[in-house]
Amino acid sequence: MTNETEFEALITRLRRAHAWLEKTVTRALQAAGHDNIGQAQAFILYGMGKAERPLKPTEFWKHSVYLQTNYFHNVRKLVRLGYVAEKPYSGDARCVLYCLTKQGHQAYEAIRCTFAKHGDMLAKLGRNGSRPDSRRDNPQAD
Repeated sequence: MTNETEFEALITRLRRAHAWLEKTVTRALQAAGHDNIGQAQAFILYGMGKAERPLKPTEFWKHSVYLQTNYFHNVRKLVRLGYVAEKPYSGDARCVLYCLTKQGHQAYEAIRCTFAKHGDMLAKLGRNGSRPDSRRDNPQAD
C-alpha cells in the first residue's frame, strides 16, 4: 500500500468518524428534547460550555470547534431559542457577552457526554492498530 493510498484511507476514516459524530450528537440532542438545534449550533454550544464563562463575539474563535462565516447567525438563533443569553459587557458599552442559559447547559451536557463517548471510540480504534507506528512513519525516530 502506497503512502498516498494510506493517506486516502485515513481521510476516509476521518470523514466517516466525523459523520458518525454529527449523527450521534443529533440523536443525543433529540433524545434530550433539544430537537431544534442543528449541528452547527451544537458545536457552538459545546465550545461555549467548555469556556465556562461568558464570551465576547471576538472570543468565539478561541473556544469553538465550529467557526464558519455564518457563526454569528447561529449564535443569534441560539439566543432566540433560549439556549444562550446576551449580557452587557461592563468594559465596553458597544459589546455584549454571550453565556449559556440553564437550557443551554442541559444541551451542552448532552453534547459533552456524546463527545466523551466518541473519544472513547476513537481511542479504541487507535488501540486496535489504526494509530500510525511512529518508527515506521518516521525512520529518523530511532
